[in-house]
Amino acid sequence: MDAASTPPGHAVTRVAGVREANDLTLRWLRAVGEPVPVLSGAGAWPLMAALAAGAAGKAREELAEATGIEPAEAMDAVGGYARALSASAALRFSTGFWASPLVTLDPTWTDRLPDAWSGSLSGDLAADKRTLDTWAEERTLGLIGEMPVELTPETMLVLATALAVRTDWAEPFKDAPLMPQEGPWRTDRPWLGLNRTSSDLSALRSAEGVTLLTVAGREDVDVHLALGEPDAGPAEVLATAVRAADGRTGALPAESGPGVTVSIERSHEADPAPLLRVTTVGFAVNAAHDLLRHAEVFGLATAATRGDHFPGVSADRLEISDAAQSAMAVFSAKGFEAAAVTAVGMRMAGAFLPPDNGERKVVSAAFTRPFGYVAVHRPTGLALVAGWVGEPKRFG
Repeated sequence: MDAASTPPGHAVTRVAGVREANDLTLRWLRAVGEPVPVLSGAGAWPLMAALAAGAAGKAREELAEATGIEPAEAMDAVGGYARALSASAALRFSTGFWASPLVTLDPTWTDRLPDAWSGSLSGDLAADKRTLDTWAEERTLGLIGEMPVELTPETMLVLATALAVRTDWAEPFKDAPLMPQEGPWRTDRPWLGLNRTSSDLSALRSAEGVTLLTVAGREDVDVHLALGEPDAGPAEVLATAVRAADGRTGALPAESGPGVTVSIERSHEADPAPLLRVTTVGFAVNAAHDLLRHAEVFGLATAATRGDHFPGVSADRLEISDAAQSAMAVFSAKGFEAAAVTAVGMRMAGAFLPPDNGERKVVSAAFTRPFGYVAVHRPTGLALVAGWVGEPKRFG
């Protein structure tokens, strides 16, 4: 059985950090409290785990709780996590760090980082920005062109992950104009509708009142669409989808539930097989996230205050200056692509704290039947990116 024909409910391989990263994704979604176009807990988790390994005191405790793993085991988990993702045919996962010559790093910490984590900051902010932006663009296959954190003269260390997904569907959709006759999607301009008919009813499942559709990629990344009842919250719907993906929530074949109808049609075939007809929409979303806006989710509440929080990283007194993520996703008739760059900046403790410029907020229009999506690394069940579709693409 090839990867594209793997059943939607197949068992996943347990990799340390995967369920913990999925839990981080779910806590983040709940903390935001509003529909999120796209985010990636998968990109943030290894950064927090690596920081936990070098943290002390309350910062270490908070990072351990946020990552769900003992700090003493964190580096081994990060290494295994990175190797599992790097083996994917549809996924590119990269890690990196850049250190100022003014900071002395502890080799017992740096030697345990994955091999790809190495680099330096020259102190020339313009040149360093070009270096980091180029790294982000190359590691995301051109999907994201900038590192999301701001470099300042106080920046001593930058840690980052980059994640890029590109996969074609095992069974493509057909484009068609979609013009609903009622509800907020009713419009004079058609949306980009996507239609597909197959005999694989196993792709449609139900769990905890949520209808789940697995759209299989040709390699080892699938996208799970999740539709709840009209009054269901996005975080709850996506939580069901994520837990079903990593095997914690059982899903059963669906012949009823949100968005599902069953009808009988005449056929000229002697023994016709049942059909699954799917109608969905194409979408393109992007978002910028300030992780410190929800510092408690990532275990950074104490680490972002003034103090010597990372003695295992450096004998110099280091604290978190900023933490951010840029993410995007596109769902089309032919396939799916998504990317996320997550970065943490560190400075000497007691350095000047720049003013908080807030985050760029992406507001989605309110529609009657929005749905969630989760891109999943099939072998491990890791939720690579997740989000909520509030507005589809236009047709044409």
